[in-house]
Amino acid sequence: MVLDCTSLIMGFNPQMAEVKAYTTPSILRELKVGELSMLRVESSVASGAMEVRNPTEKFTRRVNETCKELGEQVELSEADKDLLALAEELKAEGLDPIVVTDDFAVQNMAEYLNLKYRSLATKGISKLLGWVIYCPACHRKLENPTLKICGTCGTKLKRKPIKSSVVKNKV
Repeated sequence: MVLDCTSLIMGFNPQMAEVKAYTTPSILRELKVGELSMLRVESSVASGAMEVRNPTEKFTRRVNETCKELGEQVELSEADKDLLALAEELKAEGLDPIVVTDDFAVQNMAEYLNLKYRSLATKGISKLLGWVIYCPACHRKLENPTLKICGTCGTKLKRKPIKSSVVKNKV
């Protein structure tokens, strides 16, 4: 299992899982030191039930490229991308990772990357969506925006779905 910050905050306990759990340092930076979720992580790492590791550059690059293709690059944080890259890397190592997250953008990317995923508190996504990012003021469509503001007119960018398909990797 590859754990997102939300799964750790919501109380998922890696020591109670039947399989080894993984997460990334960037996910742990989203937790607060001294809170129960961080204490649970520290205990899980110490017991060997959980491993904290960074994905390699190869998988990070691949996830970043896929984010651009799908239009999720603005919605996903670097921690989200690291989490997905780690899941991709574990899959390449012959494991069968399940990304545990309630974040719809992370689930959408996991579906697109053909990774298994599950949520804890929500129903999760029902369709895989591709997005187009556009400026509602000057009507420009942006292929690879890096900011949430239009570089031409300064308006906050929006996004709308351009394609959808049925999900198949939700567990």
